[in-house]
Amino acid sequence: VNQRTESKAAVIEAEASRLFHEPPPLPQPKEEGKPDPNTDIMDKTERLKKSASLYDEIVEKYPRTNVGRMASYESGNVYFELKDYDSAEKRYLSSLEKNANHKNIASLIHLKLGYLYQKKGNPESALKQFRASYEAEESHNRDQAGFELARVLESSGKKDEAVGIYKKVSDDFAKSPWGTEAKVRMDLLNPPTASAPAPSATEPAKATTPPAGATPPAEKKKK
Repeated sequence: VNQRTESKAAVIEAEASRLFHEPPPLPQPKEEGKPDPNTDIMDKTERLKKSASLYDEIVEKYPRTNVGRMASYESGNVYFELKDYDSAEKRYLSSLEKNANHKNIASLIHLKLGYLYQKKGNPESALKQFRASYEAEESHNRDQAGFELARVLESSGKKDEAVGIYKKVSDDFAKSPWGTEAKVRMDLLNPPTASAPAPSATEPAKATTPPAGATPPAEKKKK
């Protein structure tokens, strides 16, 4: 693949990315006797659809470029935003195949697929994808993937395994927000036993009751 081909793909990718990430421009005031300046302004949905079509164009025309290798992944992100989960799944799986030798990117795609399968109401597939992302070599998202894996295990009633993953994430990524949240979930599911005060010399020791298991609060809304 020559540089000219890469450049052509990059030009299309820049426009696709702009439409995806930038908000629509604000409406402009219409001046009397002049054309409406807002005629060609696309709303958010129109911008997303145009972005998706541009990413798909890159995949079709420039599949062997570095830009093309990532375009199917970005296209999947756009379709996810559009709530077209079947189209997003198709693009993610295609991107996963193209990036099989790029471990960090592959782990990110597994993570995205985990969220997608949650949206599709398929917790078994979501768990499989989160686990693949968490266990992937060279993953830069292990803290996030581990937390999401434990959360699916928790909601599936697999408390002991969930606590184990929460603990591992909180220990390995203590400074990460995901590690901090994992410790909170771990303590809620498996609260530490409070130490009983020592009896005084003038009164007998009393039997203590183990603390009741805490009920996990409603899960935080995912940003």
